[in-house]
Amino acid sequence: MGALLFALSHYLAIALLSLISYLFGRRLLLRFAFNSAWESICFSITLGLGLIAHLVFFLGILRLLYPSIILITLLAGSLACYQVWITWPSKTLTLWERFKAAKKRLVLFKLLLVIVILVAALPILKQPLYPPLNGDATAYHLAAAKIYVQSHSVQITPYLRYPVFPQNITMLFTLMLLVYDDVAAQLVHFLTLILIAIALHAWGCRAFTPQVGWWAAVLWLSNPGVLEISSIGLIDIGLTLFVSLGAYSFFNCIYTRNRGWLIIAGVFIGFAVGTKYSALFFLVAFAVSALFIGLNDKKWSYSVFFTLAATIVGAPWYLYNAYYTGNPFFPFLGKVFGYSLWSPEEIDSLMKTTAGFGTGTKISSLLLLPWNLTFYPDLFHPSGSRFSPIYFFTFPLVLVFGAKYARIRALLILTAAYTLFWFSTAQQARYLIPVLPMLSLATASALENFLVLLSSFRNYLRTVFAVIVVVCLMIYPGWLYASRRKIIERGPLPVSTEQREAYLLRQIPSYAAIKFLNESKGRNYSVFALYDSEMAYFADGVLMGDWCGPAGMIRMANKLNDSEALYNELKSLGANYLMDSRYFVKVNLPSDEFFFSHFKLIYGRAYVSLFERAERPVLRKLGPELVQNPSFENLYGQMPNGWQYYGNPVADTSSLDRHSGHVSMHCNSSRDGLYQILPARPGVLYRLSSYARTTQSGHKALLQVKWLDKQGNLLIADSETFETDLDWKRYEMALTAPPAATTAIIYAAAHEESSIWFDDFSFTELIYEPITQNH
Repeated sequence: MGALLFALSHYLAIALLSLISYLFGRRLLLRFAFNSAWESICFSITLGLGLIAHLVFFLGILRLLYPSIILITLLAGSLACYQVWITWPSKTLTLWERFKAAKKRLVLFKLLLVIVILVAALPILKQPLYPPLNGDATAYHLAAAKIYVQSHSVQITPYLRYPVFPQNITMLFTLMLLVYDDVAAQLVHFLTLILIAIALHAWGCRAFTPQVGWWAAVLWLSNPGVLEISSIGLIDIGLTLFVSLGAYSFFNCIYTRNRGWLIIAGVFIGFAVGTKYSALFFLVAFAVSALFIGLNDKKWSYSVFFTLAATIVGAPWYLYNAYYTGNPFFPFLGKVFGYSLWSPEEIDSLMKTTAGFGTGTKISSLLLLPWNLTFYPDLFHPSGSRFSPIYFFTFPLVLVFGAKYARIRALLILTAAYTLFWFSTAQQARYLIPVLPMLSLATASALENFLVLLSSFRNYLRTVFAVIVVVCLMIYPGWLYASRRKIIERGPLPVSTEQREAYLLRQIPSYAAIKFLNESKGRNYSVFALYDSEMAYFADGVLMGDWCGPAGMIRMANKLNDSEALYNELKSLGANYLMDSRYFVKVNLPSDEFFFSHFKLIYGRAYVSLFERAERPVLRKLGPELVQNPSFENLYGQMPNGWQYYGNPVADTSSLDRHSGHVSMHCNSSRDGLYQILPARPGVLYRLSSYARTTQSGHKALLQVKWLDKQGNLLIADSETFETDLDWKRYEMALTAPPAATTAIIYAAAHEESSIWFDDFSFTELIYEPITQNH
């Protein structure tokens, strides 16, 4: 019941945002004659979302980002749209009369169909309800929105991935963080996915047939990567919505020669260029197309009207960028506008990182692009977006019917042009998503034309059953991905604060350290995170350490081996804490006297250590040894006294395989391990260490501590693997006992099929004291 209420409350919040957006957008489009209710809905809501994004931006510029001001403004705007909602009561009565007069069997069938669709869509609907985990979302998009909410203003963010950027979708995230939470922010992105599906259905009905509309919408929803991205706090699907509605409007103008559609196209493309720089391609493409159409029709104003509308709507963010950095396209075009906040070396490094994916720009790579995108998506990013294989297998049909029919050809030309632009710049799969709706529509139309050629299918295609069958076949890849890969991996939906905290602690190694800082320091801290900028959203204080900027890793990297240089750099930045996250990138921090006396370890978990930069030197000490028989010298039979074990670890008494004394323990796989049960005190910092070696490179040792409360319940398990050498070396982890911990079970084992020798264990309290004259 808790999960159901949690889901309903959040989806109701998004429904309310959709309603307000519809009112705003429909009020401005009252004079437009739409082809269907679906067309009216997608255009009005999308226009309203863009207007609300601009509203939040301008309130942020005025430092008025307060829930009360936002809600009052939205309420006043909704009341001002009375021309839209004033007729709803009478329309509701008309619909009710139609419902009573309708055939009951047809009504029941439609109701049953809706229920079946909702039940089948539950895995997809559930995805956005999980707490945010995506690195780009938490390092930048949601992190920026949180800063705006905390400061009640839109401002430059020098410590995030980008200090300035077009942020229309981020403004909608800011709105939802201001009035609700981050799950609601993610649902804004999910809403844009649904709006694109509605737009494709409406577009298909207008330009082709209802079947094409349904198939295009479902083909769009069949993409696993699209479903995944729509459920997290990124901007790519929102960008795609604005681009799609811009293209939809532009093509409507071509077919109707109604200049109003051209202006609307410019507005939507303006929203797109205010969301991401890559949308500038569509501004140029449509402006040039409008110019040629205008020349053909002898109406010179076509391109002017489109470009003017797009420029006016998209300009605010570029003026904002120029005000803070002197460069409207920051961080690009530094040679033209100056480098401002970043150095040329940092920008060059960022460009290489962004363009470091894909298969190159050779002709052979271009020819193999459809094959590689379909079957080798990881080439275009390790967590690359997976597209439906339907595009690949129907691509020959699209080419054939594109050559025959102008409307398919126009969609294909736009898709191909943007793909070439993408191919020559940054080959990350999700950057290709903006043209996926156009490709879906072209594919659906080509597929229908092919089936119609088969005489036996002509009448069959018009049946409801046929549409449902094709829909199910198309949507299966995305549904399978959502239901099996994501929901099973993530587990039960966390709905309470406690469940959310437990979920984040399981999923993110360094979350515990940030949680510790939030609880102990509130917002009054600055922490430099080594290669862990993804924690920016979760930090209530200031988190530094993204790629570039005044506190970027590029500037910090050459100081990590020098403890005094590291200390001075952190001091100059105002960072009073250093977080070492070792899960993705292991940094060998200094281990000299200066480091130990000026960096006080205050919190530890597996793969993460949190240091306080000590203003005055401290003395690091180890408490009494808690491990019994730490060197395994005291044997009871064939096994060391005081230790328990599982599997078949072997006490090795050979003269070569020991670090000290005469005995070491050999574990030949993860099935072999040894452990010891020791007392622990809550909140105390402990150091677990062991010497280890292997005889083969690449083998790893596992150290683990399980923390139990006084009833014997497991509180948390800290596990860390270490790649061992051929020579004996000491490996350690510093851990803070959980608040209720009374017992620690220390473990040592080989990782997977590794072969590891262990010796000289230690488990002690780690103590820091001020250095006095006596010391």
